[in-house]
Amino acid sequence: MLLQAQIILNKDEMDDHGHPLYLTILQWMVQQQMPNARVLEGISGIGQHRILRPGALFSFDEPPILILFEAEAEQVRYALREIRQFSPTALMLAYEVELF
Repeated sequence: MLLQAQIILNKDEMDDHGHPLYLTILQWMVQQQMPNARVLEGISGIGQHRILRPGALFSFDEPPILILFEAEAEQVRYALREIRQFSPTALMLAYEVELF
């Protein structure tokens, strides 16, 4: 079974060493020889730590980042469990997909 995973975080989130968290995650995925991954930058978003104030046309918050990858189910589950250890607040989703 093929799963697709999404990891959603803020662009300004840093790892314990002060590096962008999304780059740390991507480097970890390269080291683990994940078959593919993409990092997409959103335009705007709201979430647990993102607040849009009434009447505000824009926010000074950094945009959201989406890391998207697909692999066999066990590989995705392993990756998400490991990534959760150094990214405890990221929203992570996984769901079954079919390639065409």
